[in-house]
Amino acid sequence: MGIFTRIRSIFSANVNNVLDKCEDPEVMLADQIRQTRANLADTKLETARVMAEERIAKETFESVKKDMDELHKCAKKALKAGKEEDAEKLLRVEAEREINLNQAKRMYETAQANSKKMNELYEKMQSELTLLEQKSETIKQTMAVAKATERISRFKMPDGADGAKSVNEWEKKANKRLYAAQAAAELDLKQTETEDLKGQYSDRTDVSDRMAALKKEIEQGDAAEKEDGGAESVSPESVSA
Repeated sequence: MGIFTRIRSIFSANVNNVLDKCEDPEVMLADQIRQTRANLADTKLETARVMAEERIAKETFESVKKDMDELHKCAKKALKAGKEEDAEKLLRVEAEREINLNQAKRMYETAQANSKKMNELYEKMQSELTLLEQKSETIKQTMAVAKATERISRFKMPDGADGAKSVNEWEKKANKRLYAAQAAAELDLKQTETEDLKGQYSDRTDVSDRMAALKKEIEQGDAAEKEDGGAESVSPESVSA
């Protein structure tokens, strides 16, 4: 199995595995992203290796071709110089090395094709990983809503009563406690108002009594002063007469 087929098989198997086990898309998607990143890292290394092989094959081909060109030039010069025998020897070597040139050319073309395929595969996996990462947030939000909806639909009390009914009972209990607290506060307020009024009117009664006593004291003082004044007005002469 070739490298391309093997990588495609791994990637396809991972995708099919996700689809078959799609019980929790959020978890499976996160797992798929991790696997895709790992596969992408492996593909990157493999692509780099193939590209290196392409470079070596190219250098080999160019080196053999350069050597062939030199042999051809030398044979041409020998023939021009009238040394046909030397030219024939050089052409024989050139023919022998042409086999190496053709082989180097085929290796270079194969490496070049492999490098192109690996680059295309690497770019495709990068695009698919980007798509998965973009979809990840949307799927997370969708799953959050789905899970919340499931929790609400499964909301039951231990005794089997509906959640909504239980909430109503809790609300009634809360309102009952609130009303009791408000009533207690109202009673405390009424008691306080009563005590204030009682104290207010009690003080007024005390002041009234004090005021009456003071007036009586003043009247008695005025009467005593009049009596004293009448006694002083009787002179000794009037008594003698």
